[in-house]
Amino acid sequence: HRINEEQAEPAAVPELAAAASLPLPASPEALFEVPEDVLAQVKRGELQMFHGEWDAEGVYFYQAFCSEIADWALENGRLGGPRFNPTRMTWIKPSFGWMLYRSGYGRKPGQERVLRIKLRHAAVAEILCRCKLSIDPPHDEAGSGGGGSRAGRKAKPAVREPGSDQGSLSEVGACDSAAACSRKAGDSGSGRVQWDPERDMFSAEGRDPRKMLRTRAIQIGISGAVSEFYVESAISIEEVTGLAHAVHEAHRERRPADARAKMEALVAAGRLPRERPYMPQCPHADLVRLGMAVGEPSAALARLGRGKA
Repeated sequence: HRINEEQAEPAAVPELAAAASLPLPASPEALFEVPEDVLAQVKRGELQMFHGEWDAEGVYFYQAFCSEIADWALENGRLGGPRFNPTRMTWIKPSFGWMLYRSGYGRKPGQERVLRIKLRHAAVAEILCRCKLSIDPPHDEAGSGGGGSRAGRKAKPAVREPGSDQGSLSEVGACDSAAACSRKAGDSGSGRVQWDPERDMFSAEGRDPRKMLRTRAIQIGISGAVSEFYVESAISIEEVTGLAHAVHEAHRERRPADARAKMEALVAAGRLPRERPYMPQCPHADLVRLGMAVGEPSAALARLGRGKA
């Protein structure tokens, strides 16, 4: 629809000219984009970077559950039900490739249903503020893909560090300020972060998604009050088991060309997550403590080695 020239405002109005000279407002996502200098530090192996699918509203995480927990969550729009145990240490992953690896493409007993759960940015920052860095992977993490499920295996006790805070949800509320978040940083044993070699959702190595030793993926372990906060903070839950199975079918192809064709079809259909670097809005001290900003923790992680691409 074109405005008639007689109806148009004169181009020389001073107020309009001044407004036109102001910079355009930044994208809502700009706050969470990773600066180029930080990306360069990541490339040099000086620090770790959170990768995942996210938008202006929030960040997506993956968990795999038994059917009873998944059905209850999808029906009620939140995690819970008689089989869900929030006190047990559970691991949430923003990397779809890592979820495929840990759940066996959604085919391991007790992990046969893969859910994608979205959290607001403030909730992600709050959870990270309540986590401690774990450089040596916990021995029981290998069975933690389901998060809180007792299905198909003997239940293990919650993994807690000394001084675990089992306080109420109100004590774990979203950070009202950077100072408040800094005061709470690491003061609870009910959250931990570890960095493991990334798994490639686009290609397989044997029966698993290919291990990418030059890139590490964040794993976030939560229990107790932090797990309860996570459950209450979910703004959407959807099932992606079918996608996990489709990727498995592609990865099982014997001929690389056939596998590549199937993966390209998934990309063309817009089914695969668009994972990219993400900057959580945590205080700088927390980023340092978790290895996402330069400091002794990031140096210790760098000493683990980088291996192949």
